[in-house]
Amino acid sequence: MSNKTLIFKSVLISLYFVFASVKGDCIPTHVAGVIYNCKEGVLSVEYQREFLIREKINLKISKSGNISGNLDVSYPTLLKFSSSTLHFQAYISPGYGFEFSANGSSQVDFNNSLKFMGNIGEINNAFLGLSNDTSFKNMQWSTSNQEPLSDLVKKIKVYYSYKRQYLRKRLSKITGKSSQMESILSVDSITDEYTGASAILTLVKKNGLTGDERQQFINTMIPSSIFEMPVRKQLQIPAVTNFYNYTYLGFLVDVDAENDKNLYKDKGYYLSALNKVDTSFKQPLKDYSKASLLSDLIESPKDFRPGRDSLYRMISQFVKTASLPEETNFLLKERGGALKNFSKSIILSGVSVPEVDLMDAAGKKINLARFQDSLIILDCWASWCAPCIAQLPYLEGLKEKFKGNKVVFIGLSLDESEMNWIKALKKLSPGGMQLYTPGGFKGDFAKKFGIYSLPRYILLKKSLIISSDAPLPDDPALTEEINEHLIM
Repeated sequence: MSNKTLIFKSVLISLYFVFASVKGDCIPTHVAGVIYNCKEGVLSVEYQREFLIREKINLKISKSGNISGNLDVSYPTLLKFSSSTLHFQAYISPGYGFEFSANGSSQVDFNNSLKFMGNIGEINNAFLGLSNDTSFKNMQWSTSNQEPLSDLVKKIKVYYSYKRQYLRKRLSKITGKSSQMESILSVDSITDEYTGASAILTLVKKNGLTGDERQQFINTMIPSSIFEMPVRKQLQIPAVTNFYNYTYLGFLVDVDAENDKNLYKDKGYYLSALNKVDTSFKQPLKDYSKASLLSDLIESPKDFRPGRDSLYRMISQFVKTASLPEETNFLLKERGGALKNFSKSIILSGVSVPEVDLMDAAGKKINLARFQDSLIILDCWASWCAPCIAQLPYLEGLKEKFKGNKVVFIGLSLDESEMNWIKALKKLSPGGMQLYTPGGFKGDFAKKFGIYSLPRYILLKKSLIISSDAPLPDDPALTEEINEHLIM
């Protein structure tokens, strides 16, 4: 684990989507900075605004390296900044932003020169100071170390204890910002507590402890308060929800699986997890965890064995009775609605490719049937889709890897505006055949292929759909899938 990661750690839910709905009690909070010698044009900012509500926005970097923007913030939270070459993190509090400056020549130069100013800049500087503390550096730990379990757990506890003492001593010198300091320290302390508990619980699983031995170790090494149901406000902290919805819930399901070898095969992880939430969790955590599980299922409906229609019915029933903030309920309704549309139009493997209108940049209509003797990889993307663009280098690598084989890579834009697509082609120069389908998500293609989110990769061969939702290009599984279908 790197120093910077350990200082500003936060377990973030792995979603790229920005959910735009009512902002609730969020306060626009200003962030500004300058990165000298910067070669980047955009700096992305990612953070969890509320439970299940994840924000990701792009801040433009001027030619002189200046950056400025307002973020909607509802509670003290950790911001994750990134570009193609630079990465850093910092805390922010509603109405209390910060400024920063750094040398962007390299990540090392950036880390060594990063300095915060402004309302809570001094608080973030305290976290930076911790990363350079020699004693703290020597307390590094890793769950992969081959050492006695109890010794490793003690290291984790000492590590977080030293961090708290260091920050308290450093921040005691700051005046006039006590309320902001305390709120940020509270969030960071809770984050540490639950991240440490997650690490310990993971270690228990890795070391093969079972039954009474495992429970005794957990009772000794993890504070009982961790397993008490958190208050609603704590559920806004990613490390808390990550612990309950993934680490602890996964642990409970795995315990059942020890006695029921067919658990995963017959019921599926999510069904078992939903049952565990009902029997083991109390409100408000019960509804929040169910919302998280159902949200995950919408993102990856192929993991839900009973089918998409039954999943939609489950979501519809849940949102009627769940005690959730309006925006979270709205989010599930919207995504559930998309799932309903998807379930109606989903095309499964082996189904014939439907007739759809596609055209190239010159306006010429293209029929996919002309490539029926080849394996077609459809890259469904849009100019506004940052995750799609991030996959382009990996896609180019695949094109080179399968050059000379009967594989055709086709980029297919779902931009609503044809002009935006043309501009993106000129800017990105993706190469290969690039096509456009009118209407975006509301168009004929999206409806017939069941596309409600991007990126999306579809494999076609001999006028049949052989994979309606293939892995992303950066996943080795896509290479394996292509090789498999080439020899069929």
